[in-house]
Amino acid sequence: MQLISPKIFWHKGLRLSITVLLLFSTPFICCAQLKQIFPQKITETITIDGQLNESAWGKADIADGFIQTSPNAGASASQTTNVQLLYDNEAVYVGAMLYDTNPDSILTELSARDNTNVNADRFGVTFDTFDDDQNAFTFLVTASGVQADSKFSNRDNEDGNFNAVWDSKVKIVDNGWIVEMKIPYYSLRFPNKDIQNWGVNFYRNIRRIREESYWQYMDPNKNGFVNLYGEAVGFESIEPPMRLSFNPFISTNFNTSTGEEISAQPNAGMDVKYGINESFTLDMTLIPDFGGVKSDEQILNLSPFEQQFSENRPFFNEGIELFTNGNLFYSRRIGQINPSYGTFQLNNGERIKDLPQRAKLLNATKVSGRTKGNLGIGLFNAMTDEVTATAFNTNTEEGREIVVQPFTNYSIVALEQALKNSSSLYFTNTTTIRAKDGRDANVTAAGIELLDKDNKYSLDIDGAVSQIFQNGESTIGSYAEIEGTETDGRFNYGFVAGFEDDKYDRNDLGLLFTNNSAWQAVYAGYNINQPSEWYNSFRVNATIAREQLFQPGTELGYSVNGSSVLIDKSFNAWIFSFFTSPGGSKDFFEPRVFDFETYFQRPKRTFAEFLISSDYRKQFAIDASIERGFGKDYYDIDVWNYRIEPRFRVNDHLLLIGSYRNSHQNSDVGFVDRVDENIILGLRDRVTKSTSFIADYKLNENINLYLENRYVWDQVDYKHFYTLDRENGEFKNEYLGNGFNRDNVNFSGFNTDAIFRWRFAPGSDLNIVYKKQLSKRENVLSPSYFKDVSGLFESDHFDGLNIKLVYFLDYHTLKSKLRKTN
Repeated sequence: MQLISPKIFWHKGLRLSITVLLLFSTPFICCAQLKQIFPQKITETITIDGQLNESAWGKADIADGFIQTSPNAGASASQTTNVQLLYDNEAVYVGAMLYDTNPDSILTELSARDNTNVNADRFGVTFDTFDDDQNAFTFLVTASGVQADSKFSNRDNEDGNFNAVWDSKVKIVDNGWIVEMKIPYYSLRFPNKDIQNWGVNFYRNIRRIREESYWQYMDPNKNGFVNLYGEAVGFESIEPPMRLSFNPFISTNFNTSTGEEISAQPNAGMDVKYGINESFTLDMTLIPDFGGVKSDEQILNLSPFEQQFSENRPFFNEGIELFTNGNLFYSRRIGQINPSYGTFQLNNGERIKDLPQRAKLLNATKVSGRTKGNLGIGLFNAMTDEVTATAFNTNTEEGREIVVQPFTNYSIVALEQALKNSSSLYFTNTTTIRAKDGRDANVTAAGIELLDKDNKYSLDIDGAVSQIFQNGESTIGSYAEIEGTETDGRFNYGFVAGFEDDKYDRNDLGLLFTNNSAWQAVYAGYNINQPSEWYNSFRVNATIAREQLFQPGTELGYSVNGSSVLIDKSFNAWIFSFFTSPGGSKDFFEPRVFDFETYFQRPKRTFAEFLISSDYRKQFAIDASIERGFGKDYYDIDVWNYRIEPRFRVNDHLLLIGSYRNSHQNSDVGFVDRVDENIILGLRDRVTKSTSFIADYKLNENINLYLENRYVWDQVDYKHFYTLDRENGEFKNEYLGNGFNRDNVNFSGFNTDAIFRWRFAPGSDLNIVYKKQLSKRENVLSPSYFKDVSGLFESDHFDGLNIKLVYFLDYHTLKSKLRKTN
């Protein structure tokens, strides 16, 4: 779901996301008075038809007086919005009359569920049901009837992967449009009290003029989001229902690859959600099937670090906000195979043959919720099956079966205590246990975030300890960081300092690229959100950072980076960013020795990028960027990167998006091989070109057909080879010897994802996903782009078809149907 919090998060590095298009304006009217609405309890049946014609709506309290956050923050909304709340023993009902003096201009582009960043008006409601100023549930619907929902935690952290089952209807009428929602109590969590107040806010977006407004004014220069809500007063005698639902599924995977026949793998399983009490929920997936998730992007990875993948499996995306505290959880570890964590040993001449891509997930379980004292508790457990492969002897041509990944159990315990002034304290522990004397790990993190009563200043303190058990030895490492910020008003600033010692390792269930590092940084930003004659908002920020080895304290280098973002009156975004390392930097990982003595001296360098993102309200829009990297030192840096992404909205049903990226890295230097005591570096030219095409067709708000093709071509052309001088980290002499791989690299990959989704009933889906993957890696460079494409389609391939039917069964619905049947 699109983040609608007015707080702006600005990047401390070089790259900036297009989401800066959601920058808001500076308030010029003070509207901080707490608003209240009094929901009415009813016995009348409400039919969700988008008409608001039941008598109860005529008697309900009205929330009005919406205030803009963009483009004229603090001003009254240009159109009138009236919102009402009703509730009974089953659900809370939201009715909204969104008046519009020009209803023919209401925009109604269709999209997939949870995608609201489209050319459509939208309305949303968000409930802080525990009234703790930190956690909330958001429900949003567009003028075309598309639903989206999300959860907020820690005031402004949004989890768009939250999915609830609720009902809504919209209707465009002569004087605007109407929204009617029914949000069952089983889709919420709230305390078991006779009388309770909820934090609440209502949101409206008028897309054609890019106007965003809230009932309770959301000052864009105030820290947080949930802590700024208004209040719904006097919910009486509502009891948390028994929350029990099932998502049984049946599926079939048809797979084939080069030289193999089509194999069919039928499967059946179930997701279970059970409300242990009013606050805690158990989520469990039994015999899961993730065959229908989107393919991972293919790249040529020449770095010393692993490739980081996005999580596409729904179970590991939804409801994990408690488990992410301390940055210990990288969910792609679950099912990942790492032979170095096992106990097998290869004999001379042996190599692993046909290593499986992932371990089978047997089951996964989550329990999460909050106590009456605002203590968040989360428990997570997942188990993956044993993985075997063949150890093949190239001399004798014999093979033997080995266990490359033993049965593995992953678990997390997470606690988070809400404190005064929206402050919080957390504790997270992760444990990874592998059978058959494999590597085990335990990592514990704790931290506190303190804010003053005005939420203007914050202080974050975090620390962690890791303990690794392998081959009868135990290794303990540690991490700590402190950060202070001032986030109120136009001028923001802060500092951060921390370290990871050389033994700290969270990679069994987390992700850590480097350790043995210490860092310090100061940053500042200034935003002008008051619209002028030629822009709506402008923001600039800069960061100065310094890094060292934690032991023995070797200086690695310092850098300066910054960015500026301007949103003009036509809502085009103009972005400039830069990064410079004036003295170069020491890289202790590129030589692949990892002794923290041997390093590669990266030269002085500067990168600058300019990006433009045109107004998405137009039928045709474009994102484009150009980046230049340069540096003159003991070798020169010469980098040009281009990107262009046109998008054409054919109509409200069909959106086409193309993308072309071209990266030229001339005189790039990187590790090649080791020969005896020599570390060989290659001076190379690298050209990477990638294209993608997306066709997104929506028949209606419940039926979506999505097609994406991605192609990447990456060429590495080695010019010279050098030995690394261990005294100063520079390459010293050209290496002319033998004993290492001198070959160039020609890598290409192609992916197709064709996805059909039909939500035929609330919470129930039919998904049909076709995936095709091609890849090749050669030593001979292709002479042209098109010849490489034709050669790629003659290479090995993988094709998969997943058909999955999921049905939502709720305890209360089943009970009601049984009563009617009897």
